[in-house]
Amino acid sequence: MQAVTNEPLPGPDLHTALKSGVYLCQLINTIAPGSVSSVNLSPMPFPQRENLTHFLNACIQLGMRQQNLFVVQDLYEGDNLVAVINTIYQLALLSRSIPSFNGPYMAAGDAFETSGALKAGRAQLSGGSSAAKAVPRPPSMPPPADLVAKHAHQNMINASAMEHAEATKRKSAKSSHSPAAAPAAAPSPPASQPKKIVVWFF
Repeated sequence: MQAVTNEPLPGPDLHTALKSGVYLCQLINTIAPGSVSSVNLSPMPFPQRENLTHFLNACIQLGMRQQNLFVVQDLYEGDNLVAVINTIYQLALLSRSIPSFNGPYMAAGDAFETSGALKAGRAQLSGGSSAAKAVPRPPSMPPPADLVAKHAHQNMINASAMEHAEATKRKSAKSSHSPAAAPAAAPSPPASQPKKIVVWFF
């Protein structure tokens, strides 16, 4: 970027150097003159945010996709400097397709490594709280031995219960197909015996 603007970065780190939007407006006006018609040099927050908005709108006019743009909050508050670097990288690539711009071109990747301020910005990102840190996924642990034994015992109980239910079902089905047993004959009444007549003589 310093080679394109022919101006040193106005700050010791990426956030400080670009926060006001002035340097970014100078950069895009060098690549495509007149992209930002008015650059506000005020140190107040609103004009600086307005400069950043003008820069982003100019990037869109040059053909940059919306998903490659940072938002004002990313740079002004330093919330997402990775997104800022990505936008500058995309502008470096886009500048090669602009017929009116004859360089010097920002080398893809090299521009960020050769600039001391951008190096400091990257170092800040790698150790800062705003940078996303990958959390390693813990390796999967085998189940405890007692849990395995418990599951095996439960499986045996389930299998035994299923076998018992199946046997009962087969026995019930077999009984339903056999002929019904004849009812037991009622016992015959005892044979009546002749009555005895007793005659008394006086």
